[in-house]
Amino acid sequence: MSLAIVLLNSIFTFTNAFDMDKYLANFVSSDFVIANAKYFNSEYSARKEDLQESNLTESFIEACEEQEGFEKGGRIYAATDQVGVKISDYKIPKNMPVNENGELCWMWNGEKIPVTKLNEENYQTMYYGVDDFLFEKMEVYEGEKDLDVIKEKLATGNYLIYAVSTDDNGMVRKEDMVHHAGDKVTLSFPNGEEREVEILSVIKENYYGLSTRYSVIFPYYTTAEVFRKDLSEDYLMSYSFDVRDDREEAIQQFVKNYSEKTEPTMNYESKLKWSNEFESLKGMFTIIGCFLTFVVAVIGILNFINAILTSIVTRLRELAMLESIGMTKKQINKDADIGRNLLRRIYDDIFSAHRDVNVRDNIAGTDLTDLVYEISVCNLANACDFSVFTGAWMASSKGCISFSGKEKHDRAAEKCRLI
Repeated sequence: MSLAIVLLNSIFTFTNAFDMDKYLANFVSSDFVIANAKYFNSEYSARKEDLQESNLTESFIEACEEQEGFEKGGRIYAATDQVGVKISDYKIPKNMPVNENGELCWMWNGEKIPVTKLNEENYQTMYYGVDDFLFEKMEVYEGEKDLDVIKEKLATGNYLIYAVSTDDNGMVRKEDMVHHAGDKVTLSFPNGEEREVEILSVIKENYYGLSTRYSVIFPYYTTAEVFRKDLSEDYLMSYSFDVRDDREEAIQQFVKNYSEKTEPTMNYESKLKWSNEFESLKGMFTIIGCFLTFVVAVIGILNFINAILTSIVTRLRELAMLESIGMTKKQINKDADIGRNLLRRIYDDIFSAHRDVNVRDNIAGTDLTDLVYEISVCNLANACDFSVFTGAWMASSKGCISFSGKEKHDRAAEKCRLI
C-alpha cells in the first residue's frame, strides 16, 4: 500500500512539473497561423509549379482580419526554386563536411549528403519574405539585434537574415552554421541578376512559426516588400496573427468553421489548439500513472487480506490446540487481554514519539486505533507464536492442564483437526 501511495505522489509530481509555456514556445509564435492544408501536412513545396494548389488565399486572410478582436498579423512568402547561392563565390566553413570531390555536404545518419543545387552554378536556397509583424517573433543569435535597424537595412535589398538550426532545447547547432554575421554571399535571381548581399543577423530557426517545416542549408529572410519585388506575391505561404485574449475561443471557432465549410483546402493552428494538445499529453501520463497505482494498490490490499485471513486461521488452530490440552476459554481470553494490553502500551509509546500530540489526541480511542491495535496483536503473535507459547506457559504454571477429561480432550482435538 505504501508503494502505491509513493507511486501516486510521484506521478502527480511528475505531471505537475510539465511547463506549458516552455512547451508552447517550441510550437507557437503567435495566437493563430493559417495556411493551405498541405503546409500543415508537411507537403508544402514552395515551388512555382505548385503555387495554385498549395498557397494560402488572400480571402482567408481578409476574413480573419475582419473579426472582432483581431490585433495584428503578417504574411510569410517562401520560394525554394527561384533564388540560389553562387557556388564559385561561396567559401565552405571548416565546420561543414565535404565529400571526396570537395562538394559541400550535410550529415544524415552518419553519411555525407551533397547539398541540393538549384543548377550547376548555384546552391538551392529557401528565400523568405516576411511582414514587420514576424520580425518581432525572431530570436537573434548573432549580429544586429535592433529591429528598426534590421528592417531599415533589409529594405535596401543588400542585406539578409540567416536562420541556423537548433536542437530540441533551443540550442544552436554550431556544426550546421554555414554563415556568420558579416559574411557576404552572391545571390542569383530568375531574371539573371546577381546581387552580393551581407548577412546582417543570424537568428535561431523557428521551425513551426517561420519556416516551411522542413530544413534546408541556406534559409534566408528579407522583408515582404523586397521579396515581392525580387519574385512575386504569388508565393504566399502562411499568415500569422494575434488576437485579444477574450476573443481567442470565438475566433478559433470562426477559423475552424471557415476552413471546414468555406475553403476546405485551408487549415489553421492556434495557441489554444496546442494548449489542448499539452493537456491531453499531460492527462495521458496521469491516467497511465493512476492505473499503475491502482494495480499496485489492489495487489497490496489482496496481500493484506491474505495475511489477515492466514493469521486468523492460524490463531484458530492455536486456540483449538490450547483447548485440546486443557486450557479453558476464560484463560485464553485472559491471555489475549494481556498480550493486547502490552502491545497497546508499546504502540502508544511509539505513536506519541512520532506524531504530534494534538493529532494523537484526535484519533486516540477511535475504531481506527482499535483496529490498528488488533492488527498489531495478530501480526506480532503470528511472528513469534505469542499466544501458543504464553498460553501453554500459563496453563502449565497454574495447573490447569488436565488429561483426565478424555471426552473434553477428544472434543477439542477434533475441533483442532477440523480447523
